Amino acid sequence: MAVLQRWLLGQVGKTWETVPAMRINSLKTAEEHAAGNVYFDVAEQLRTQPARFDEGGERVDFCNWRRLYVLYSTGDTNLQNMAGRSVFGCSSDRVNPLEPWGPGRAGGPSGWAIELIAGRISEDACRQHVAPPAQPLGTVRGATLHEMLHCLGVQHPTEEEHGPEAWLSPMAGYWHFGTPDCRLLPHEIAYLRESPFFS
Repeated sequence: MAVLQRWLLGQVGKTWETVPAMRINSLKTAEEHAAGNVYFDVAEQLRTQPARFDEGGERVDFCNWRRLYVLYSTGDTNLQNMAGRSVFGCSSDRVNPLEPWGPGRAGGPSGWAIELIAGRISEDACRQHVAPPAQPLGTVRGATLHEMLHCLGVQHPTEEEHGPEAWLSPMAGYWHFGTPDCRLLPHEIAYLRESPFFS
């Protein structure tokens, strides 16, 4: 997360603040999550257990629009993509500047990707998870950033509208993350500079 935070600060001149990760011991197995929807599973578990609060003093609740939640998984739980607030049946709030979709929930690294980031396995051991010529570590980080920015309202740039440069953005070519050419497009930078989620 610190890598993404620093990269955005360099690109936008602003970035998000983070609070320490919170561990949630799931009541389901990785296989049960993979057969269903891990986002719904974790949200339901949070609703039915005693309230938990993060170090920023906010209740851990997927409907809390003051937080953008990023899920990480130590198992193969089919953790991917993202979903907005409305998918969880969250009530609208006129005070939330990012209604109706954000802030949302982003799928972060899962299983093999966490091991890669921790340095316990090599990129060569992860090549079956990403399409060549992508680099596994850049792909993991770029994909996480891609989904997080979706949760804040940033959309896919198209080559028709933005030319070949569109693929340099992590919102189109997230597998380029970490290379010197990877950068946000001018309209993405302008949007994020005005985002109420950045400071």
